[in-house]
Amino acid sequence: MYCCNKGYCEFRPIQIAYQNNEYSIIKKDTSGGLSAYDHIILDPKVIREDDIIY
Repeated sequence: MYCCNKGYCEFRPIQIAYQNNEYSIIKKDTSGGLSAYDHIILDPKVIREDDIIY
């Protein structure tokens, strides 16, 4: 998962607990994973790690 909290994109590993066509539920307390209120990139095809977001 790509996250953009600091003005640039960084990859964070996640573990998927459940997934369907509309959403995914990730496992809690994944090392280096997401936190509440993180800004995630919905379409990772248009961004790369360390891209600056304006």
